[in-house]
Amino acid sequence: MTGHPIFQTNRQFGCYLASQEEFDTGPIINAVWQAKKNCYLPVIADGPEKNLQFLQYQSHDILYPNRYHILEPRATPMILVRQLDVVLVPLVGFDREGNRLGMGSGFYDRTFSFLRDNKTASPCLIGVAYQVQQVENILPDEWDVPLMGILTEKELFFFKK
Repeated sequence: MTGHPIFQTNRQFGCYLASQEEFDTGPIINAVWQAKKNCYLPVIADGPEKNLQFLQYQSHDILYPNRYHILEPRATPMILVRQLDVVLVPLVGFDREGNRLGMGSGFYDRTFSFLRDNKTASPCLIGVAYQVQQVENILPDEWDVPLMGILTEKELFFFKK
């Protein structure tokens, strides 16, 4: 991914720290830091909306487990989600049309709902998964936010919209 124009031309990257069987984003995060770009991690916002906020993550930051035991930064600068250039999205499954299966909580769909009506707005959402997580067809729900691309251990590809 680091040689791709999507990495070369952007500076603000939303990422995630892998848990359980998720695709390990550690090498991508390290590449973002080495390229002197900014890395932000999702943090579950307080309140009834159940949205994500993205806080800056640097190599020396201490991380704390949230209620789902996912590590998050605290007391670091926050960026508005519309200011992110690229967001790497964890997923359980994907199809070749840009549809994804998440963990079922809807955090990413709620946070990036504004992208459903404006497919050219930032950020670019790229799902991250292993190739074996590809399925034939996912029927999206009306609230699902489609992905713009997929990164697997074998390839990075984008969907034609």
